[in-house]
Amino acid sequence: MAPSASSSKKDAPVSVPMRLVEPGHDPASAEETTTVTSIGIPRNKPMWENPDLAAIAMSFACLGIAVVVLQRNRAISWRLGFNGQIIVIRFLLSIMQLLTRKIASAAFLILESRSSYGVSVPPLGDFGAFNNSIYYMITSYAPFASATSNLSIPLPDTPTAYGYNTLLLDSQSTAMLDMPTSEYTAKIQEKLQGNDFWTLEATVNATGTRYNTTFDELKKNTEFWEDTISGPGYLYSTLSGDEFSQEYLEGNATLHDGLYCLAGLFTGPRSWIDYNSNITSPDFVSFQSTAMMFNIRRERCSGTWQVNRTAINLLGGMCTGELTDQFILTDRNVRPFWFGALPVWSTPLLTTFTINSEDLLSAWLIPAFTAGIGGGNWARIAEQRFNVMAYWGARVTNELLYPPSDKTITATTATLKVTWPLYLLLAVQPLLALAMLITSTVLYTTPIAKGFGLVSVLSGVDKESLSLISGAGLSGESGRQCLRCLSFMKAMVKGNSFDVCSTVLARMLGHPKVW
Repeated sequence: MAPSASSSKKDAPVSVPMRLVEPGHDPASAEETTTVTSIGIPRNKPMWENPDLAAIAMSFACLGIAVVVLQRNRAISWRLGFNGQIIVIRFLLSIMQLLTRKIASAAFLILESRSSYGVSVPPLGDFGAFNNSIYYMITSYAPFASATSNLSIPLPDTPTAYGYNTLLLDSQSTAMLDMPTSEYTAKIQEKLQGNDFWTLEATVNATGTRYNTTFDELKKNTEFWEDTISGPGYLYSTLSGDEFSQEYLEGNATLHDGLYCLAGLFTGPRSWIDYNSNITSPDFVSFQSTAMMFNIRRERCSGTWQVNRTAINLLGGMCTGELTDQFILTDRNVRPFWFGALPVWSTPLLTTFTINSEDLLSAWLIPAFTAGIGGGNWARIAEQRFNVMAYWGARVTNELLYPPSDKTITATTATLKVTWPLYLLLAVQPLLALAMLITSTVLYTTPIAKGFGLVSVLSGVDKESLSLISGAGLSGESGRQCLRCLSFMKAMVKGNSFDVCSTVLARMLGHPKVW
């Protein structure tokens, strides 16, 4: 049975009961209802489309014509000759190719709709050093760090994309979007030529990082700090210069709210990279007063990517804040290894934001933290995704590798730029052929037709005059001018004598026509 999108009445509007719920009320207790009339016209999906059947019929018809053209025992192959056969076969192949593309495009889109998205990276090569979380974080975070290194640039008002998966949602949140898998991206790139590109739109999951504005209430809560340090256990720090460092403390994760962490900038002496688990130490106490909280959660987002022959880039997107399964964030195997990840994040951050107080008040400070924290967590998940999927099975696989929803594919290819010189070039041959036809029509009375040739000339030779040129069989020359070799009757063209055949034969003999 064909898939159906609706009822049997094709043109009838559908009345859909909908429940209206006031903000703050429990949807389960709402009793208000209304009726909305749908204006969509549903229809059944046919097994075959008529244009597709016509295309197949025409394709086989072209095949039949090609077979006839190639048959040696038929007069048509003799008349066409080798060059004519090549021209006809090329023409038929081009028609069949166009017809095949028409059917293949729909079939290919259906196959592509079954493709996978997830926590993935673009094709980066098979070299082992290119397949670890540090390198993933560099390739993901570098476009954002480069674009935001100038603090005088104002924050964008709308979600802005950087690189292949970083989406700055607003001044306090960033999302690392799941994307087409590297295998799927590579298959698309194999199909592209020249400047062709595809635009992919889909609703996917993402690793979102948001600044927690309510953290000040917990800063003086000793129990909170003890609970936090009892989990991962270390406050990591990395140094820039002599008195400026970045610090990071990983928090705990829950199934309903994801993971949280604490980070900040510290002015004071530090070693190049250090860790601390003593919450009563002066360094830790100082961190408590300056720390900021960030929440890392898996959530739903939509994104738009452009794929060309060499790269995939995120063009834009948005996130609704709708949470997905947070189970993956509870697995400590996918937590960033901050001894390696922190320098990758802190190097551009501590270069951009100096100890200068004006830099620390910049609107870009929070986005720099959300992008770095999100990039570190995403990169570690991307590196460990196959291991955790093998270990946890479907519980994690459905979150990290899945078919997207609301997917749209737009293919773009380069075409000729339409200008008037191009039209003029195309019109030269038809105009020239028309001019030649008009010339032949005007000179219709001239006694020459398409069959004119040597036979026509010889048919009018006076056999008695052939002795005049005897002996010139090898040399092709005569000792004197040929006065009269033809006995054609002179054609009367508008009252003037005209004998074109004698002129032709005289030139063949190497002499001008003389009467």
